[in-house]
Amino acid sequence: MSTRITVMVATLLIAACSSEPVATSMAETTVSTVGTTTIATTTTTIADSTTTVVETTTTTMILRDFEGPPLLVATESGIHLVGVGETTTLLDLPASLAADDLMGGVVFQGPGSESGFFGTPEETIVRWLPAGTDEPQDLLVPSGEQWLRLVGVELVDGSPTVVYIRMDDRGDFDNARDTLRLYDFETGNVSEVRTVGGWESGAGHITFGGGIFASNWFGEAYSGFNYFDADGNDVTVAGDPYGDAICFDGTIEPGTEDSGAAAGGRCFENVAIAPDGSRLAYTTLYSDDEGIVQSLDLVVVGASDGAELYRAPIRTEAPYSISSLDIRGDLVLYNELTFTARREPLPATVVDLSTGQSATIPFPGTARFAPTLSGG
Repeated sequence: MSTRITVMVATLLIAACSSEPVATSMAETTVSTVGTTTIATTTTTIADSTTTVVETTTTTMILRDFEGPPLLVATESGIHLVGVGETTTLLDLPASLAADDLMGGVVFQGPGSESGFFGTPEETIVRWLPAGTDEPQDLLVPSGEQWLRLVGVELVDGSPTVVYIRMDDRGDFDNARDTLRLYDFETGNVSEVRTVGGWESGAGHITFGGGIFASNWFGEAYSGFNYFDADGNDVTVAGDPYGDAICFDGTIEPGTEDSGAAAGGRCFENVAIAPDGSRLAYTTLYSDDEGIVQSLDLVVVGASDGAELYRAPIRTEAPYSISSLDIRGDLVLYNELTFTARREPLPATVVDLSTGQSATIPFPGTARFAPTLSGG
């Protein structure tokens, strides 16, 4: 690692990337009493079809032509389910993020929860709208100097599980600590996976597939990708474009001569892993001489070998920021934010890897795939 890393930054990176699980403390987070629920769990297997690299020119589908699972979109006006040719409002409460609970319901957070990295968020309670109900209830409630940030809901060991980050003492240089945590719907248990951040460091979007979490980490001018299992142990993923390199101030700094990335090359962001663990999606940034991003490519590779399956530009205008990617089979979903004084969501887009076509939601919001929901 470059000698330009100060002792302070090194400390931040240790906090952000530590692979040591920490003993779970249940005394500070309240898990709301939700009654007894019998959950029939199912495991969905996604076929690993062969995808050829398509031409970089793409066409655009109108929304009614979109084929795939519906999208759950959190907006200032409420939570909406967008399917083929129709949009259904599930809840008329504003939300910053909503996720399919994999049981026919929705887990969500109110507006402002995503601002918890460097300021006090407006709301950090994680709420739940169970299937067949009209009134949401509190599910995870922080206490003291804690903030919660919802990541999503995943099948972990076959059980629907809420994935979230608990931020403790965010304004305290010495004690600030972010931990990735899991709430198991079936047992009601909360477990701590690992530390994922601290003072001015943390994790961006996190996805889960094939038993592996894929995380985007940052610490001051440094950033990169992390992979670990549900016990918090580091996992090596052959398709990782960084190898053991990291990004410093917009360019690659290899960790060793065996790094998979060339020194001074373009950085990568927004990694996501497919639910079956077979593919990685990420973006490659193209910056000007002043380090300002001008455009980026969407790239999809095989997780086991790094073979490139798809590459195409997905936006060429500024200011903008890709906030997250999700990949499911031959579909990639990406969310965008305006990169201005107030970061506001733009309409999300779905790309079909097999054709290169894309479909954009006709209103702004943060979207997630919703495999168990329907707009009926």
